[in-house]
Amino acid sequence: MKSVIIISMFLILFNPCYSANNVKPQQNDTICIYKVIKIDKTRKAKNGTNKAYIILVQDIKTDSIRTIVSLRSNNKTGKRIKKGEYYSLKLDSYYEIDYFITTGMKLSIHIENVTIHVPMDKNTYNIFTTNDLNGLYCKPSCR
Repeated sequence: MKSVIIISMFLILFNPCYSANNVKPQQNDTICIYKVIKIDKTRKAKNGTNKAYIILVQDIKTDSIRTIVSLRSNNKTGKRIKKGEYYSLKLDSYYEIDYFITTGMKLSIHIENVTIHVPMDKNTYNIFTTNDLNGLYCKPSCR
C-alpha cells in the first residue's frame, strides 16, 4: 500500500501535465491547408466571456481535426471563413503536450488577457491559435 502511494505521488509530481511550461504557445512554422468543419461562439458563463470563436478544422493531408480559438474582432477586413471551405493556416498549439480528457470537461486558455473555456469533445486534444485570423476573417496570408 505504501509503495502505491509513493508511486502515485511520483507520477503526480513529475507528470508533464502539471508542468508550468505546459501553457506556453508552441510555434509551428508549417503552413497546412485545412477544411473548416464547424464554427461556434463561446458561451457566456456567469463570470465568463463570449469573446471568441471555436473553429474545428481538418488537415487535408492527415485528416486530423484541430480546435482553433480565435478572439472576436471588430476588424472585418479580409475574407470571412465559411464552413466547408479550405484555408492555408499556420497553427500554434496552446499546450505543450496533447491531452486526452473526457468529453464534457473544459480546457481554459488565456489570449490577450481574455480567459476562454473550451469544451472538450472527441476531436479536442489540444487548443490551437493562429495569427492568420481576426475573429472569423482571414488575413491575406491564409487564402
